[in-house]
Amino acid sequence: VGMVFTTQALLIAFVIIDVYNLKDRHRSIVGGETVPVVGTNGSYLIYILGTFMSIVYLVGPKTSFGQSKENPHYWVQLLLIAKLTGATCTWYNPVEGKQETIKLRPGDMRVWLRFFLSFLINGFAFHVLVHLLPIQVASESSFTGVVFRAVGMMYLIDLDDTPSVTLTLHEGHDKGTHEDVGQSEDLLDATK
Repeated sequence: VGMVFTTQALLIAFVIIDVYNLKDRHRSIVGGETVPVVGTNGSYLIYILGTFMSIVYLVGPKTSFGQSKENPHYWVQLLLIAKLTGATCTWYNPVEGKQETIKLRPGDMRVWLRFFLSFLINGFAFHVLVHLLPIQVASESSFTGVVFRAVGMMYLIDLDDTPSVTLTLHEGHDKGTHEDVGQSEDLLDATK
């Protein structure tokens, strides 16, 4: 988990630094001369295309038509259950072909760390990249660069996504029994 999130954060930081250091002038797609960003009709149209692409990323099929990549119900449920003594999380591990269980401890830092990293990448960085997309594609000097920029920037957010498994949270009781408090379709890595 740490290596993937570090890579994502580093690559997203490169994009932000690139936008910050973007000179007011770049080579135009139309004509090839050096012009201000969005200084020609061609780059302005590419900027509008970038705005449309960012809208599609925000309210299109990538986000289940406007739903956040973050799942607040899942995180509230997991963070509240982790506060209880004896709470466990179970899932089926398809690689080893068996049921796995971990104990959640009150104040479990693994859960809080995964929540923070998920918020940082899937919440904050997603919106930063989406809002930087129009100016990034408008500053490209080739049509291929526009495609690479648009697809590459949004791929950075999906770098940590893996196939989902069903996590089942169990509330602990003093007598050693567990009550099933619900299931959540989310990443196995959410608890590691």
